[in-house]
Amino acid sequence: PGPSALTTAITGSGLPADSFIFLGFIARTSGKIIKILRESLSFKKPIVLYESPYRIKKFAELVKNNFPDTKIIIARELTKIFEEWISGNIDEVCDKLKDREIKGEITVILYSKDYIAEKKEQKIKNILFVCTGNSCRSVMAHYYAQKIAKEKNLDYNFSSAGVYVEKHFEVPDIVKKILKKENIDIQYKPTQFNYEIAENSDLILTMTEHQKELINGYIPDFTEKIFTIMEYINLGNIDIVDPFGRDNLQYEMTFKTIKNAVNMVFEMLTQKFN
Repeated sequence: PGPSALTTAITGSGLPADSFIFLGFIARTSGKIIKILRESLSFKKPIVLYESPYRIKKFAELVKNNFPDTKIIIARELTKIFEEWISGNIDEVCDKLKDREIKGEITVILYSKDYIAEKKEQKIKNILFVCTGNSCRSVMAHYYAQKIAKEKNLDYNFSSAGVYVEKHFEVPDIVKKILKKENIDIQYKPTQFNYEIAENSDLILTMTEHQKELINGYIPDFTEKIFTIMEYINLGNIDIVDPFGRDNLQYEMTFKTIKNAVNMVFEMLTQKFN
């Protein structure tokens, strides 16, 4: 699949795909390969690279001899008729490759044996929802998520903030009425997003791509934990419409979208960390 081999491989691998290192076609000399892999593996993230079918056996043996605790996934001919996945501990995969002729485009993923366990230990606890003024969308997500977590006895803390909040901003009555139908009573004052709030959050979910870009531009330190809510639940770059200033029906429709998205967030968290 050309340039998309990277995303196809990391997605199909089943590994958490929130952060990884892409090396492209790696150097050919053994010394340089070892140096690059040692540096990359030190970040404790999956490594994705491309390798020639003529060199893949030699590359796998090099990894086996120098990084014996590494696990490897070899994805061959992705999205084509002869697509194949070979995975396991590096010594196991070397044995599988030994008597085979390897052909086609090769994408390789390397990761430590402890990577999955470490990811599960890095549990998300503090989740922040962000919109523009923190008076509608992020508030609805915040309080609905808080209700669901309490009902399911889940150990999450939820909060919300806005990228542009002024002192006179208030939560509209229609938002309070919509949440009241869910048996949620709120008394809330919109909060301005800032560095400290971001630092204390394990996961930041924005309502739009623009809000995500604003935050990444303001605090690039935390790009790995910032997603649009739709991106996080694997629905692409769909923005949640801002109902502010529109009729009540638009608020209801927006809340319905948020409610479904929040429920899917819980499903994603369960898959990733339980």
